[in-house]
Amino acid sequence: IEEIHKIRKNLDYIDWKDKFADGISLLGGELYFITDKDIQDEFMLLIDDIINKILLVSTSYRCRYSTVTNGMYDPAFLFRVIDRIKEKTGDMRFIDVNFSYDIKYRYPSEEKRLLALENIKKFRDRYNYAVGVQMILTQYLIDNIMSNKFDFRYFLEEELKGCNFCFLYPHPIHSGFKLNDFFFKREDFLNFCIYLKENFPQI
Repeated sequence: IEEIHKIRKNLDYIDWKDKFADGISLLGGELYFITDKDIQDEFMLLIDDIINKILLVSTSYRCRYSTVTNGMYDPAFLFRVIDRIKEKTGDMRFIDVNFSYDIKYRYPSEEKRLLALENIKKFRDRYNYAVGVQMILTQYLIDNIMSNKFDFRYFLEEELKGCNFCFLYPHPIHSGFKLNDFFFKREDFLNFCIYLKENFPQI
């Protein structure tokens, strides 16, 4: 609670109207995993400050409350946050919500993967919103798409219908583990780019 209070205070020292008029970004799925009522209530005060001191003050049409989340939780608190922003601003244009999604490494169980996918769809349907979905472009993913073990077309056109999709570069992970199929091979990457251009020009 004390840390959230500090963030709220820090908002007062930044020029959100002009210099940083494009808004604020809060990252980490753990933000919406919170179930403690007191912490939730304090976080909602932060959201109110973001609305009143940033979103409704900014002079930029690009101003957003931007966040990335893993979706591995009951989405009730995430919905509470977004409902507040939508209610106070009267517009979804101030909201930029993205979910991380992967087919290997991210989830501790298949149940968690399905929960994340379900929450992506719930968010899309609840707000009629083209939620962003970000997937790390690993060698494993390339191999599985190219071999059709992972039906990428079905995933995009059926599972993620109405969503915005993008690949993320596989930045180094300092975990102590060697992940043989994480970083893509250059030749495979180039072939994959050609494949995408021919088959998925929308990406």
